[in-house]
Amino acid sequence: MFYALNDDTVVNLNKIRDIRTVGKNSLRIIYDNDKVVLHTTNGDAGIELRYMTDDMITQVIPNTAAIFNVFGGSFIDGKEYFYHERVNFFALCINGTVNSLSNSGGYYELAKDINGFEGFYDEDMLGRYPKQEEPTEQAT
Repeated sequence: MFYALNDDTVVNLNKIRDIRTVGKNSLRIIYDNDKVVLHTTNGDAGIELRYMTDDMITQVIPNTAAIFNVFGGSFIDGKEYFYHERVNFFALCINGTVNSLSNSGGYYELAKDINGFEGFYDEDMLGRYPKQEEPTEQAT
């Protein structure tokens, strides 16, 4: 479990044996390897631990490979079709996982949180996720 101190220093509570306040603006953190760290903030008191979900993004990584998010859900004539979206960015999350990001109206979000997300795949693997053929214009 990860927490952020009020100056955005991140601590992993699974590695902490003891944590205590010292004065009005410091924490004494003892890690499971007996390392002791005195964490001091600027200003008065206000040292709080805020829970951070495992989905907290710590770094965004540009992608240049042919990797696609795949979303399912449309059925036509009894056959399921999928939507393929090129992955422009990956997110490295605080728990060490790497998740693809999806562009939705100019905003990026974790693709895994979007309804219908099947996963992200190399272009060579898209054959098992057929997409509906685009209508072609007839030349006149």
